Amino acid sequence: MAINRKELWPTKEKLEDLYSSGLTIGEISKIVGFSHTWLVGRFKELGIQTRDKGWKQKGIPLTEEAKRKSSLGHNPNVEKLTKEFLEERYVNNNKTAQEIADEVGCAASCVFSYLKKYNISSRTIGESLSIRGSMLGEKNTMFGRRGKAAPAWQGGISTLQKTIRRSYKFVKWHRDVYKKNGKVCCMCGDSGGPFQIDHIKPFSVLIVENNLKDIEDANSCELLFDINNGRVMCIPCHKKTDTYGMGTKKMLKEIRSTI
Repeated sequence: MAINRKELWPTKEKLEDLYSSGLTIGEISKIVGFSHTWLVGRFKELGIQTRDKGWKQKGIPLTEEAKRKSSLGHNPNVEKLTKEFLEERYVNNNKTAQEIADEVGCAASCVFSYLKKYNISSRTIGESLSIRGSMLGEKNTMFGRRGKAAPAWQGGISTLQKTIRRSYKFVKWHRDVYKKNGKVCCMCGDSGGPFQIDHIKPFSVLIVENNLKDIEDANSCELLFDINNGRVMCIPCHKKTDTYGMGTKKMLKEIRSTI
């Protein structure tokens, strides 16, 4: 049975304990078994204040507790990633790095690190597709499910959205929202980025509500390029909004049910 990876995510208390002892995020990543990039996002999500860059170079010493924790090394689960184990799972049984990570209880990046450590070649895209051949063609449950037959069909607005996003008016709207609001997250006040420009009333909803069929219709729709309908958000805050991902699809479904 696959492990629920969220249960393995380090808690705020654990991360604060490790970080306050003087360890860097990179050193903590080796202890908890998650990548540095993932941990940076986790720190921001949990609201853990990070130190200024270069603090170590300023001569601030590690505490004895930090040295002890750092010496503990990787997530204990990673000890299962022996050369024999990886050769059996990855080479002989053709499991993916993510499948192995779920089985062991670590990040896929750790699996790739150990493959490199033991000089086990990771697969090319072509080799991966060859192994997954049983899922290609008519054997794939999504075979032929395009257009209106696709589960994520939204009425054919995807192509129009791409066209609009490449237009001069959209690029100008994007720039004007930045100019009006500044490069600061409107929810948490973070100024470090990276940022995303978010439509308060979703882009796709405006297209459906205003019955926009082509780029000419879009260019004449003032609501679509209203800078008051745009906001600057950091990625973690953007993901918390009601209109992110499936939230917009639910809104579209409700709108279409009334048309």
